[in-house]
This record gives sequence, structure tokens and C-alpha cells, in this order.
Amino acid sequence: MQAWRQRFRAATPNVDRLAREGLQLMNTYSQPSCTPTRATLMTGELPIRTGMFRPMLPGEGAGGRGIDPKATLAQKLKEAGYITRAVGKWRLGEFKEAQPQNVGFAHYYGILTSSDDYTAWREPWRNPDLILDPTRNAWASKAEVMAIVEGNSGEDAKPVFPIDNDSIRRVDEQLTNHAVGFIESIKDSKQPFLLYFSSSPPAARTTIAMPIPAAPCHLGHGGLSLR
Repeated sequence: MQAWRQRFRAATPNVDRLAREGLQLMNTYSQPSCTPTRATLMTGELPIRTGMFRPMLPGEGAGGRGIDPKATLAQKLKEAGYITRAVGKWRLGEFKEAQPQNVGFAHYYGILTSSDDYTAWREPWRNPDLILDPTRNAWASKAEVMAIVEGNSGEDAKPVFPIDNDSIRRVDEQLTNHAVGFIESIKDSKQPFLLYFSSSPPAARTTIAMPIPAAPCHLGHGGLSLR
């Protein structure tokens, strides 16, 4: 993106303005994959302390693993009087106690795992054994919650937007609209807020091997809509 001095062919004036008016952190230290990096971002702890060394495989996040709910950035800011909201990809556990709305965020709207997990098992070119074997296909269809989910503190997030090979192109549009709606709803509030927004493209759409069609609103616009 332009604010980070990379050669990106699309203009990003709004991102550039946020960078100019905000704080630019020019050096980062992260892990080589999604889950451990997110855990560190949420807790400030290294993977050796969070116990999350790699992304969870389908089904692994259904129990037993999660970040310490008392040690998250969201929980600390919530205790300081902030409105806390999480929107987007989570990938830090799918069971109730590990979901964002139960580790410091007052509300969550998003996908609990990686977006390509929702459709990868349906793709013949990638997983022909799952497609051609009815028994394994039936198992895979129940292994993940195939939807955007939503929930408040203390709840188990419930599906609100089903995800399949067609609707997945609209996932980021749904996430963005929800985040914008939240900001609009509190723009006149005097209470500070934390919005953790994590879209799905950084993990799911960076390789040609995982093509996802562009959202309807982006079709025909720009030269970067390859998926």
C-alpha cells in the first residue's frame, strides 16, 4: 500500500491520509504465519507463551486452545472504558470461550477461521478425494461453521451470512459494511473505542492458486481485480 512505500498500482488516498494524520510504525516483528502473529498482536506475548505456533487446521479450533481472555488488548481497553468491537477474520479458536466477544471484545462479527477453509474442500482441483468420496465430503461439510457469525459478550456466536463458493466473494463487503456501520453509530460518542478490523484477502487471495471472484461491486473497476 502507498503509505508503506510499496509499489502498488492503485492509488490509496484515504490510507495515505490516515498514515499522515496518525502514527506510522515502520518496523514490525511478526511470525511467518497467521495464528501466532494474531495471538501476539492480541496479547503482546511471543508464541512460546501463547502456545500458538501455527495456523489451526480445520477442526482444531473447535476446543482446547485459545488466548488468555484476561491478557488481551481488548480486555485491558475495555476495563479502561473503551467500546470494543471485532470485525473480520479471527483464527484464534472457534469454541465459545475463545471467540472474540469472550476475550475482551463486546461484540464480534466475522469469520472464525480462514476464508479459504470454507471453500477449499469443495474445489475438485485441490481436493478430489473429498469431492469424489461422499462420506468424506459429508464430514468436511460439518467440520466448520460455513458462515459469517455474530455474537455479544457471553454468547456463542451464531451464523448470520452463509458462505459458499458464490457468496464468498461478498464476505469482505459484508465485513467492511459492518465496520463502517459501527463507526457511523458511535461517531458522536465521547467514549473512546477500539475497532479490530481484519479482512480476509491477506491470507486467502495472495496466490494465483486460490482464485476468488471479485465482489459484484468491484467487477469491471481497476486493473487489480484478478479474482
